[in-house]
Amino acid sequence: MEFEVKRNEYTGGWFCKFEHNGEKLYADLSNVPFTGPECMIFGCEPSGSVDFGDERYIARGGAVSKEALVDHIKKFIEEEEVSEDGED
Repeated sequence: MEFEVKRNEYTGGWFCKFEHNGEKLYADLSNVPFTGPECMIFGCEPSGSVDFGDERYIARGGAVSKEALVDHIKKFIEEEEVSEDGED
């Protein structure tokens, strides 16, 4: 699976809009003041607008890079697939 990761010029981090199981999602990895690197994944409206109230994943620590964001997205997808299988 390939992801189009782009630079977030506002935060200096990285972001990616992607789909999983027919849902539009938005992932962002940035260096947050006082807490350090943080990755968050949110659901999106059908129009593609990010719904920041629909938080699906959060992780702190690690590097702020394209590769790290892709790793977080893959981990999110793996966790979602485990949840769908009922193996919480």
